Amino acid sequence: MNITPVVKAKKMNRNYAYTIVTNMSFMLLFASLLFSCKENSKNNPSNSNTPQQKDSPNVGIEEDSEQLFFRGNGSEPGWNLTITKKSEVLNYTLALENAEIRKEGVLQLKRLDQSNYAIFEVLGEDQDIEIQLKMEACNDMAGNIHESSILLSNKGKLYFGCGDFFSDTPIKKVLQSSNMLDHYICYRNDNKKDKKIWIGFNADDIALKVKYEGQTEEINLRYWKSEYIEGGAHPTTVTYYKELYGGVINGVYKTTHSGNWDYVEYTRKKDSKIFKFTIDHTLDPYEKSPCF
Repeated sequence: MNITPVVKAKKMNRNYAYTIVTNMSFMLLFASLLFSCKENSKNNPSNSNTPQQKDSPNVGIEEDSEQLFFRGNGSEPGWNLTITKKSEVLNYTLALENAEIRKEGVLQLKRLDQSNYAIFEVLGEDQDIEIQLKMEACNDMAGNIHESSILLSNKGKLYFGCGDFFSDTPIKKVLQSSNMLDHYICYRNDNKKDKKIWIGFNADDIALKVKYEGQTEEINLRYWKSEYIEGGAHPTTVTYYKELYGGVINGVYKTTHSGNWDYVEYTRKKDSKIFKFTIDHTLDPYEKSPCF
C-alpha cells in the first residue's frame, strides 16, 4: 500500500496548524501593543495627535501676586526701604542703622494732596514710623538720579534718601501731576537788590523749586506746614518749606502772601543766618516762565 500521500497530508496539516498558531500569536501581540499605545495616549496627551495648548507666559503667576511698588535708600547711617503691593495691600520692609534695626508690616496712605507728596503710616504696633514720598529728581550720595525723594521718620528721628516707583499706580500719577510747575515769582534780596531768586509753584500754589541767579542748579523744596491768618487789609498765608539737596536738609524757606505782596525768608541750617527777599513787580511775577 502506498502511504506516501498520507504522510504528505499529515505534514501539510502540521505546517498549516503551525502557520495558524503563528499568525494568531502575531495578531495577539499586535493587538496587545495597539491597546497599550492607546492607553498611553490617554494617560499622556502630549503623545497624541491632538494639538496641545501652549503655556501662557503668565503661567505660575497669580493675578494678585506680590509686586514691587517702591524701593529707596539713604546713608549716614545707611538704611533701605522696600514697599510691595498685593491685592491692594501695601507691605513694607525697612532696615535702619546699617541694618541693625529691621521692621516690616503693612502701610496705609495717610495723605495725598496738592502738597506734592504722599504720606504713609504704619498699621499695627510701629505707629511711630511715617514715610513721605515726593516726586522730584533726587541725587543720592553716589551721584545717581532717582525720581523721588524720601523723608522717613522713626520715633522722632529723621532719615533722608532717594528712591523709585516700580508700579504705575494712581498714587504715582497724582504725584506726577502735582509736580508740574505752573507759574513763577521773582524776588530781590532786601539788602542786596542785585541778588535775585525765583520760586516755581504748581497749580495749587505749592512751591516746588527755588533757583538763585548765577547758579546752574534748581533746588527742590519740600512742603512742611502752613498757616492762614485772618485780619488786616488782606488775609495772610504763611507756608514753610524744607530745602533739600542730595537728600539733606540745608535750610528752611518761609513764604508769605498777603494781597499782591509776596515775601521769602530763608534760614540757612549750618549757621542759622537769615536772608530776606521781596517780590519784584517789575519782573512780571506769576508768569509761566522764570525771570532768568
